[in-house]
Amino acid sequence: GSGFLLDLPMNLSGAVGRMSELEDWEWLDDRSRAVIVELNTLNPSVNIFVNAKLIFEFPPTGGVVTRQQFTAFRALQLS
Repeated sequence: GSGFLLDLPMNLSGAVGRMSELEDWEWLDDRSRAVIVELNTLNPSVNIFVNAKLIFEFPPTGGVVTRQQFTAFRALQLS
């Protein structure tokens, strides 16, 4: 299917402002079928990245079906 991608700013005020804009634009409506939130974090003390994917699906019959997926992996050190 088709969809849209939105990168949120790294600061709280920018992210909150962008989310407010999406709400004003009625970004989600009755034809929306899913929202996927994906983020990456790094724990530098153990050299591990975690990719987190949160999926919110909206079936035509109503309601919300949620799924989550977390993948951890070591960062490469090129030296």
